[in-house]
This record gives sequence, structure tokens and C-alpha cells, in this order.
Amino acid sequence: MVKQIAAAFALAVASAMVVTAASAEVFASPDGAFTVEFPAGPKLAKSQGRTDAGTAYAETRWSVRNKDGYWAVAMFAYAKPRKADIEANVRAAVAAAKGRLANDQPISQNGVEGREILIDAGKSGVIRERILWVAGNLYFVVYSGDSAAASAPDVDEFLMSFEAAR
Repeated sequence: MVKQIAAAFALAVASAMVVTAASAEVFASPDGAFTVEFPAGPKLAKSQGRTDAGTAYAETRWSVRNKDGYWAVAMFAYAKPRKADIEANVRAAVAAAKGRLANDQPISQNGVEGREILIDAGKSGVIRERILWVAGNLYFVVYSGDSAAASAPDVDEFLMSFEAAR
């Protein structure tokens, strides 16, 4: 799983400036799986792979890279049902970032239990992400950039705006 997450998220170094909330765009995934407020229209990337145990998955990622950082939602859809293992997902995210877990807290978002983590990625900045399992799919909602910008209101709004269909 570490390899899949590493491929899913490239680190971006951002300036301390933050996008204004007025520039946020509500994005609905074409399949109706989720909505989220991106700072601009996201780009789509798709890939296929297999977990370490051999289960096939399809990754669909929507992302925006701008002067303020990297903003993404990645969805992993598995060919066979998988047990939701948030602890393993947190460990894999930290390992993929080659960083240090700076914060880890349980969250409840739109009735879904998950985790929000903050990874100190050294010179690359920080990665703030929410990990949620919804209807058998694994979601990563990610902001990566300058550590000063990671706690800005626009990053909070982006992360909290994610809502998956159940």
C-alpha cells in the first residue's frame, strides 16, 4: 500500500500565501461519489494497481497544484471488499511521504469516522490529509505545502468541504 500512496501524492512546496475562499470552486465527481471545494478546477488522473496482497484497485485522483500548494482527492476502489484499516493507512501515508507524523486525530466528517493527520515532510513542507472509508472506497483528501499555510482557513475549508455519497 505504501507504493500506491507514494505514487498517488507528490509533495509540493508552497508559499505562505493562501488562496481566498472566494476563489473556491465546488467540484462534484462525475460519478456522483463526492463533492469538495477546490481552489480551482481540478485535473483528473487515473491509474490501476494491486495491493501488496494482490487485490486489484483503481485509483482516481483529482488535483490542483498552484502557488499555494497541492490540493487533491484520491479515491481507491477495490475489486474485492477490504477491511477498513485506518491505522495501516496512516502508517502508509507517513512512509510514502518519508516524513514524520506530527499530529494524528480521529475525525467525524458528514457522519463518516476517519482520521486527520499532519506529516512533517522536512524541506518539502507539510502534508495535511484526511483519510476516510466510505461505501468500500478509500479516500484521501490532501493539502501539501508550506507549514504556515497548512492551518489557514482555506485549507480547513477544503478539507472539511469533502462529502462522499454513502
